[in-house]
Amino acid sequence: MNFKAGVTLLFLCGLVIFHIEDCNACDLIATVGDSLNIPLKFMSLSQNDEIKWTHDNKLIFKRAKTKIIKGNRESVNEKGDFIIQSAEETHAGTYIFQVYNSDGTSKASGTVTLCVHEMLPKPVVNITCDKGKVVVKCDVQNTKDQIFIWYHNGVKTSENEQIYIRDVKNNDKLECEVEKPIKSHRSDAVPVLVKCTSESTLANKTLFGFDFRIMVGILATGGFLVLVLMIVLVTCACQSCKRQAKRLADEDELRLNFHTPPKRSTHTARGQPAPPVPQEDPEVSNYEVDDPPPKAQSRAKNQQRIRPPPPSVDDDESPPPLPQPRKKAPNTKKNQGPLYMQP
Repeated sequence: MNFKAGVTLLFLCGLVIFHIEDCNACDLIATVGDSLNIPLKFMSLSQNDEIKWTHDNKLIFKRAKTKIIKGNRESVNEKGDFIIQSAEETHAGTYIFQVYNSDGTSKASGTVTLCVHEMLPKPVVNITCDKGKVVVKCDVQNTKDQIFIWYHNGVKTSENEQIYIRDVKNNDKLECEVEKPIKSHRSDAVPVLVKCTSESTLANKTLFGFDFRIMVGILATGGFLVLVLMIVLVTCACQSCKRQAKRLADEDELRLNFHTPPKRSTHTARGQPAPPVPQEDPEVSNYEVDDPPPKAQSRAKNQQRIRPPPPSVDDDESPPPLPQPRKKAPNTKKNQGPLYMQP
């Protein structure tokens, strides 16, 4: 039992050590196209010392005193650092340096692991709304094990998550970049121009001491009813004006017809000329309506009534015949018998 427990413990320790070594496998990290120096990590270097640099167990530079045996003079500086002008993926690997005295005695040695990665694409800042809050997000192609760096109005912040959780105001400018495993270019500055309104925010508002949405509904309904009432009143007023104008026109027409006398025919039903219209006495017409007319003079009792003249007889029209008295024939057959008895 103790043996199995010991084996298990050693296996777990090996995994932990492997993980730690894997996390710290790169001493230097560079992107394609970067220029960098791989440090020698030895301070007391003299011109008479011999320097060797190997890359993945392959000799890439050797200098004995001032003589270059392998490589170019520009590949190593005065401090003994190995210089890479433009990094490529083939430059990644393990670099080993060795320093010897003039008599061949080793003075220092060391190992440096270089990792070269492709440059990450420039991230993009996206600003959206979620439940009434402004959400600022840094979008990249690969978000696994990334460290984000945020800049608020050009000032670096302590935020290292993909979503910016601090409060922002209108017209604030935000930028982001990715740092792990390599540093990316900084994104373009994006101003905050989004105004978010949530239902919960409206629900918490009040108007005249009541719920905001209920009061808005009541005011909208009341305004609609007032508008309908105004339309009805204006329509009724227009109809009343039209009816009043029509009534006045009818009264004027009736008054005109009442004061205009009807036109008399010049002939009677028998074709005879109509008698003249009697004219009013001007003395009677001059009196006012309230004053009684003067009394007519009584005619003489014995005055004989004058008969109107007979109508004129036209030449073409014959006068009607005068009635004649009935003539009785003599009753000569009063004493005679029946006709069948007569001879």
